[in-house]
Amino acid sequence: MSMKEETLVKMFRDFVPSILNVSRQCLANGDDDVASIAFEIFDELIESPAPLLGDSVRSIVQFSLEVCSNQDMEINIRQQAIQIISWLVKFKASFLKKNKLIVPILQVMCPLLTETANEDEDSDLAADRSAAEVIDTMAINLPRHVFGPVLEFASVNFRHVNPKYREAAVTSLGVVSEGCSEHFKDKLEECLKVVLEALKDQEQMVRGAASFALGQFAEHLQPEILSHYESVLPCILNALEDPSDEVKEKSYYALAAFCEDMGEDILPYLEPLICRLVISLQSSPRNLQETCMSAIGSVAAAAEQAFIPYAEKVLEMMKGFMVLTKDEDLCARARATEVVGIVAMAVGRTRMEAILPPFIEAAISGFGLDYSELREYTHGFFSNVAEILDDSFSQVTRVV
Repeated sequence: MSMKEETLVKMFRDFVPSILNVSRQCLANGDDDVASIAFEIFDELIESPAPLLGDSVRSIVQFSLEVCSNQDMEINIRQQAIQIISWLVKFKASFLKKNKLIVPILQVMCPLLTETANEDEDSDLAADRSAAEVIDTMAINLPRHVFGPVLEFASVNFRHVNPKYREAAVTSLGVVSEGCSEHFKDKLEECLKVVLEALKDQEQMVRGAASFALGQFAEHLQPEILSHYESVLPCILNALEDPSDEVKEKSYYALAAFCEDMGEDILPYLEPLICRLVISLQSSPRNLQETCMSAIGSVAAAAEQAFIPYAEKVLEMMKGFMVLTKDEDLCARARATEVVGIVAMAVGRTRMEAILPPFIEAAISGFGLDYSELREYTHGFFSNVAEILDDSFSQVTRVV
């Protein structure tokens, strides 16, 4: 760095304390505009490749945490403060780690998960959602330093008298499961206990958070979580009958992620699972039908030949979805197309070859509809069909 550049860097660094002092005074007087401009300046400085902040990072963190934790301030300015923390995690993670700022940040972010957005607020600006995104970013960038404090927060609050704290406890575990996956291994049983207990909570918000967390565990904590199937699957089965559509939808997602790689361990649960899923598919609104079909596909993939007794019923139901043409129904059609391909792979050529032509015809007609997800799943369907039919594939398509 040249002498001139060093002078400019020092000048920028000397400005930061003054900017912070003026911003604090303006916020105390109810003037958010100056603080908003300050956060915009900090945003630019953080992203700059030049070391323009120096030791001021600690002061910026402290100021940002003061603002984002103050519920009396406007949500827009709090959102800016949370965003600054997020940028610092992305671009200055080593500084935060070196200066022991991880725990202070989490001590503010985790409680923000307990906040409830006002009805007139933009949900994208809600403090709880923004805090969850920051915690997720921290887990991905600083997993070793994040897991312990988050687990402590969850352990302290998962039986809190206030349901928002119970919700936040299980949400925090779900949020960090991707970034901290390696650190979950030794504590998985303890974390599952928290989540599965929350799945039975009397409050819907807590059960919804638990079903979200369980889905995240099922996706990111493979294969370790599969060894806990005897405790997890019965809880998911119960959650599929929850009165809340939100809990059901997240539970279908959790089931789909959990079952896909279970193999023969799924067999003792196969009949109750399929019976529950088929009933749900017949009686649920369209958005739930889509996630329900994903779960059916995962169960079929795990069960393989053991799925044969259920294949006819499931395929007949999929046939009805594969002729839908309205725009709002095309996602369901895509899911159904995927499920038929998965079932075909599970039960094999002998069972499928004679009954495939109408499904192939429906799949081909789907190419004429302007929906990228349907085309994607249709390609997957034909890949599966070609694999099981082998040399007969060309004959079947010629008949159609």
